[in-house]
Amino acid sequence: MFDFLSLILISCAVFLYFNTATSSFLQPSKQQIQISKMENLKLPKLEIGDLIFRRGNSLESVIISQISGHYYTHLGILIASTPPLIIHATTDDNLNKPNQVILSSLEEFASRAQALAIKRLPLTKAQKEIIALTAKSQLGKKFVLNEGNDTLYCTTFIENLLTPHIKLNLTYEELNLPTLSGKYLFPKAFFNEVQAKLIYEKRF
Repeated sequence: MFDFLSLILISCAVFLYFNTATSSFLQPSKQQIQISKMENLKLPKLEIGDLIFRRGNSLESVIISQISGHYYTHLGILIASTPPLIIHATTDDNLNKPNQVILSSLEEFASRAQALAIKRLPLTKAQKEIIALTAKSQLGKKFVLNEGNDTLYCTTFIENLLTPHIKLNLTYEELNLPTLSGKYLFPKAFFNEVQAKLIYEKRF
């Protein structure tokens, strides 16, 4: 026969087991959280050429925000609307394809977001189609963060796609940091472009 102390210990163990199991069961999975996030987006009708801004959920995003003095820290461009596909130059969105231009679904792009914004430039249908084709041809190009002619990061990639079709007023900012100095182009420059109309914004 169990004594009183043994009964208490067994009761506590059973309680802790079921409490832990119930908590794990009730806690939403990463996939469930992502599905909920996508359902809450309530996006407008998207078009090829739309600029997709992201406030990331990483330390890198916080640093970029501090350096640039702007909320949004990453930029992609839509090259298909049904389903939405975003092309962008990134270091680690896809661990199987690091430091290069990649294609992401909207779900994948949003999975790293604290906030999203979409802006639309005055582009013709023909221009949008050419931009999408040109962008696809750049898939796999190496991510390069410097001031040289071969520079390619999220904003310069999109600048190169757009400048043959529309005159943009983009401002490069001077940096004087121990590990990063020179003139760099931040998402802030595209967000502040007067021709870009804000059609959507969502903070999670």
